[in-house]
Amino acid sequence: MKSAPKPKNEQQRLESLNSLNILDTLPESNFDQITFLASQICGTPIALISLVDENRQWFKSKVGLDATETHRDLAFCAHAILDKNVFEVPDSSKDSRFSDNPLATGSPHVQFYAGAPIITPDGFPIGTVCVIDTRPRQLEARQIEALKALSDQVTRLLALRSQVVELNKSKSDLRFVLDSIPNMVGLWSADEINLDSNSEYYKYFKKYPDQIRGRHMKELLGEELYKENLPYIQRVLSGEQVMFEQKLQQVDGSKHQTLVHYIPNFKENKVVSFLAMIVDITELKKLQGEQHKLETRLAESAKLSALGEMAAGVAHEVNNPLAIIKGRIELIFQKNIQKNLNLDPIFKDLKIIDSTVDRITKIVKALKSYSRNAESDATENANLSEIVGDTLELCRERFKNAGIDIRLNFEPELVIDCRPSQISQVIMNLLGNSFDAILNLDTKWIELKGFRRAGTIHFAVTDSGFGIPKATVEKMMNPFFTTKEIGKGTGLGLSISTGIIELHGGKLKYSEGLAHTTFEITLPESIQKAKSIAS
Repeated sequence: MKSAPKPKNEQQRLESLNSLNILDTLPESNFDQITFLASQICGTPIALISLVDENRQWFKSKVGLDATETHRDLAFCAHAILDKNVFEVPDSSKDSRFSDNPLATGSPHVQFYAGAPIITPDGFPIGTVCVIDTRPRQLEARQIEALKALSDQVTRLLALRSQVVELNKSKSDLRFVLDSIPNMVGLWSADEINLDSNSEYYKYFKKYPDQIRGRHMKELLGEELYKENLPYIQRVLSGEQVMFEQKLQQVDGSKHQTLVHYIPNFKENKVVSFLAMIVDITELKKLQGEQHKLETRLAESAKLSALGEMAAGVAHEVNNPLAIIKGRIELIFQKNIQKNLNLDPIFKDLKIIDSTVDRITKIVKALKSYSRNAESDATENANLSEIVGDTLELCRERFKNAGIDIRLNFEPELVIDCRPSQISQVIMNLLGNSFDAILNLDTKWIELKGFRRAGTIHFAVTDSGFGIPKATVEKMMNPFFTTKEIGKGTGLGLSISTGIIELHGGKLKYSEGLAHTTFEITLPESIQKAKSIAS
C-alpha cells in the first residue's frame, strides 16, 4: 500500500480548510442532497463528501457508509486532492497503490473509486465529492462532468456556509455578508413585513433591499405568486420549517427553478419572524435531467443486450419457416415438371406456405414491437396473453433447441392498461434469466401463468430451477448487479424491469420459499375492459 504524499502547500491548505469551520459539524441537507445525486448519477452504492485534514479524512455527508472518518494514510481521497482533475481508480486490486489497502481488502471493499476535488475559493484542494463501488468499473464522460459540477456546488455551499458563519460573528458586517450570498435571503416579521434582505432580490423583483424593507410580502410578490406562497407562509408562522420548489422569472425574462426554505425564528415559544432563503437549483435540475437521459440510454442498452442474447434464436425462428417455404415451393415445381398435378397435395402445400408466412409475419411484428422505444407512447388496453405470445415468437425456437419446455397457463381476457413493448421487455428479461439459470439442468421447463385476483392481474414466471441464494436476492434488484460472466449481462435487467412495472402501477418481486424459482408481477387490471366484460 502506498500512502499519498503531502501537497507542497500543505500548511496553507490546512489553514484554508480550518477557516471554513466545517469539520465535525452536524449533517446538513444541502450537502446530503449532493451525495444523493452523486450516487444516483454515477450508479454507485456509496457516495461521500470527504474532507482531508492533517491526519484523517472526515465525511461531511455520506450515502451507503456508516463510518464517519478514516485515517489519512488509507484514504483514496488523499491521492485525489493532489490533482484538480477527477481521480479515478477502475480496479483497486490491479493498482499497486491500493491493492493491499485495508479499505479495499476489507470493509467497505473499495474496488472502484472516483473523486472530484473540492477546491476552495482561494484555490486549495480540501477534499472530494467521491463515489465508490464494490466492483470494478469506469465512469462515462457525462458522469465525470456531473461529478465535477457537484464538487463545484459543494465549493459554493461551503462558501455560502462560511458567509453565514461570518454573519453570526459580526452583525456590523450583515449587509456585506447578505449581499455576498449568491441566493435570495430575506428576514420577514410574523406580519409578513420585510425586515431585511439582500441584493439578489433585484434579479427577480427589480428592487434593492432599501426598496423592499418595511413592505408587505404580498406587495413584493404580487397577487398570484403570493397566493402560491400563502399555504407555506401559514405553516412557517405555525412554527414549522418549510421547503418547497418554485419557478421564478428574473427581470431579464429567464425562468429559474428555485428551492424556497422558510425557517421560523422563535421568542418565548412564539414565532416572531422567519427567514426566507431561495436557492437557484436550475443547474441541479439539469443534472437530474441528464440522469434521466442516462437511465433511458441504459434501459435501451439493456434491451439491446437482451435482444443480442436472443439473436441466435430469432435467426432460427426466421430461417426455419423460410426453409419450409422454399422446400414446399420446390415440391410444387417438381410436381408440375412431372405433370403430377393432383391438386389436393398442392393445396396442402400452399396452406403450409400460407401459415408459415403468417408465422414469419408474427416474428417480424414481435421484433419490431420489442425493439422500439415506447417511453413516450400513451398506454393502451392490451391482452397479457397476446403480449406473452408475441414475445415468445422471438425466442421459441432457441428454447426448443435447448430442450426447454414452455408451459402457458392463462385465464382468458387478462387485459391491462400498459405500453405493450415495455411489458414485452420485462417478459423477455425474465425469460432470458430463466434460460441462463436452467440451461444445464437435467429437467428444463418454464411456466408462464396469468390470473385475475380482486381486480389485479398476476403474472408469474416459474422455471425448473431451485431458487436463488439469499445473498443474491438481497442485491439482485440493484443496478449493475449480476452473477453472469462478463459480457453476458449488464446487471440492469431486473432493475429496469422493476422500474417499468412500477411506472405501470404494479410490482415485480421474487417469491421466496417456493419449490422452484418464481418471479411474480402484479398489475392493475384495465378498468374500462373489466367493466366491458362485466356488462
